[in-house]
Amino acid sequence: MRRRTRSLLALALVGALSCAGAVSASAATDPDSVYLVVTTPFDGDGPATTSFGTASRTDAQLTALPTPFTLTEPNGIEILGDTGYAVVPTWVDTTFTTQLVTWDTTTGAVLGSTEITVDDSSLPFEPGWIASWPDYNGLDSADGTTLQTVLCTYVDYEDSGDEGCFIGTLDPVTAVFTATVDISELRSLTQSTPDELATDPLTGDIALFYNPFDPNLFDYAPTVVIVSDGVAGAPTTMTGTVDAIGSGSPLGADYDPDGTLWLSYSSSASGQQLLSFAPGAALATATPTLVGSLESSDPAGPSVDFALTTLAVTSWTVEVDDEAEVTPGAPELADSGVSPLPAAGVAAALALAGALLLARRRRIA
Repeated sequence: MRRRTRSLLALALVGALSCAGAVSASAATDPDSVYLVVTTPFDGDGPATTSFGTASRTDAQLTALPTPFTLTEPNGIEILGDTGYAVVPTWVDTTFTTQLVTWDTTTGAVLGSTEITVDDSSLPFEPGWIASWPDYNGLDSADGTTLQTVLCTYVDYEDSGDEGCFIGTLDPVTAVFTATVDISELRSLTQSTPDELATDPLTGDIALFYNPFDPNLFDYAPTVVIVSDGVAGAPTTMTGTVDAIGSGSPLGADYDPDGTLWLSYSSSASGQQLLSFAPGAALATATPTLVGSLESSDPAGPSVDFALTTLAVTSWTVEVDDEAEVTPGAPELADSGVSPLPAAGVAAALALAGALLLARRRRIA
């Protein structure tokens, strides 16, 4: 769902016919829905079921995918190509662990799981440390191929302890976590750990969402931290959201390729809401658009009661177009510097590029 490499299209056009064709990069996201986790209540024939589902981008109406799962509540979800991913804490025998689970974005069926492990060399702890209750929160993609999450953990030594929080990459194949940004200091500033992260495709900045309790308000204060070029800014209350929606908790979040942010928000006054922020919005002060309630008006309908911190939009790919326009947030193709060929030559180049791209469609380069 993030920036896709431009090299395939450039090489297809330049290498095949040495020309600059009239092409554009455009989003291929689901135009109608965001993905999340929903619970369908007891209907008289069995217990409540939990499944992956969708919420309409128009009115937030929830729809459960047809195949329920028996996982514990995911701490984050993301989609790369046609495959869904979820970070799921669970017990394996008597050992607490976190699994990277894959799932089908059409049926919701769980496809497989791999235990998340840590690249020890990427953490700043002394040799001999032992992680105590490692907690992975949120799931995101910054580049369309690699996942990101946040690891917060206590560390035990023989005679001392330590703690830390880190943004890091999560290999979608091996499930190895590699720390990239140390955000441990934010733990003392916010008195909490982030519930979600989302990377802005227009800037590359990472938004971290926190839900610290404000004893003065006797309520949760929605808080965002912007990480730019590996440096975390100060925790800031989302005053624009509080003014428009009321106090509450930002939970699941994800950016569209055009820079629109989708946010599930637990409002203290009105319950679960789906919000959107315009591209380029300053999340601390911007007024969000209220898409609709994530609480079903049908007592038998799905809800998000048991899975509040999960939200994802679909991936996007580069597509051939007949107009030389570039969708906001999408990478521009490199100019070859060669004069365009006649229309027939350009058409042939585009046909070749289209065939190559079609063969790799729905893959993230």
